[in-house]
Amino acid sequence: MIVTEIGNYRVLKDFTTRGSISVGTIPAGTVIRITSIDRQYRKVIGPSLFDWIHWELPVEPINGEAHP
Repeated sequence: MIVTEIGNYRVLKDFTTRGSISVGTIPAGTVIRITSIDRQYRKVIGPSLFDWIHWELPVEPINGEAHP
């Protein structure tokens, strides 16, 4: 899914997130919050992510909690 709205999302499939010196895996079933979207570079960020990440993620919005 391309994440174009700020809000809470449930992860459908494990994926990796990377920072400048660290790598982590976000497991399926985890709820992540997207707090900012960069439409020009097609990236998103939130507290669970180490750095900006491409906005196409294996997630689904939680009960319409995503907001424009």
